[in-house]
Amino acid sequence: YGAFPTDPYSHTPAGAGARQPGMTGQVKEDFIARMGELGIKVSQGAIEFDTHLVDRREILDTGKVFKYVSVDGEFQSLELQAGQLGFTLCQVPVVYTLSDQEKAVVSFQNGDKKEFAGTLLDKQTSRSIFNRENTIKLIEVSIK
Repeated sequence: YGAFPTDPYSHTPAGAGARQPGMTGQVKEDFIARMGELGIKVSQGAIEFDTHLVDRREILDTGKVFKYVSVDGEFQSLELQAGQLGFTLCQVPVVYTLSDQEKAVVSFQNGDKKEFAGTLLDKQTSRSIFNRENTIKLIEVSIK
């Protein structure tokens, strides 16, 4: 549908002990495969968005609202436009946008932005995402 959460979940409520088992083997396998399809790679602690496997049919033809749960547990929504695809990585929204160049722009909660030539983030930014520090508001990736 152009936007979907990719964060795994278990049947354990936040702030409580385990109540039911987490993901099954098939769900884990599907999750790992899906992350590969979306082009998410991690090498030496840095996230890269290698989008050559992204199915272009998943790119939106018309605008849609992408709803997700943020790192702080709040329900959020994001307007996606035609030519975009949205998903979450460690509860941080990532938006792919078709473009004639490849770049990544990370928007922080404090209003700052960090631009990367290409689709490889640095280790510090990647660590913030992995640790769910809630310092990153959005990752926008321009893809060819």
